[in-house]
Amino acid sequence: MCYSEAMPEGVMTSPEVPPIPVQETGPSGVEKALERPAPIPESALAHEPTVVPAEPMVPITPVAPALPATKELEQKVDSILSAGLEETYKKLDPATQQKFRVEGEKTAHAITLLLQSSKIQIKKIVELIIAWLRIIPGVNRFFLEQEAKIKADKLLHLRP
Repeated sequence: MCYSEAMPEGVMTSPEVPPIPVQETGPSGVEKALERPAPIPESALAHEPTVVPAEPMVPITPVAPALPATKELEQKVDSILSAGLEETYKKLDPATQQKFRVEGEKTAHAITLLLQSSKIQIKKIVELIIAWLRIIPGVNRFFLEQEAKIKADKLLHLRP
């Protein structure tokens, strides 16, 4: 079957497009881009108002110290973490006591931040408590996990 038979009359099957003549009557686009623009008369500049773009307004909020509610929460967290560890703390040597106290403060602060977040990560809280309690030498691993879970449950009740 020939395609010309299936086509209606008046439709060309292979159109021939005549070439378009190219006229070069002036400088090319590249040459135009390299030309210097015409100078603007000073009289035109004097009448136009100068508009300076405004910088976006960004409110500056000063960094405030921790809120009183945060400090209270951190103290409650610290008291829950230290509950029942007084005797153990007294048995530690002074260097370990110092390390235990500093790490306890860091842990209390981290747990306070976790409790204030919109989504509580209980696993992360338990891991922080376990890491802190591992500073105590010679403590059973199962005791650490049990104590950490008990303290984490108590901490969940503090959530604001």
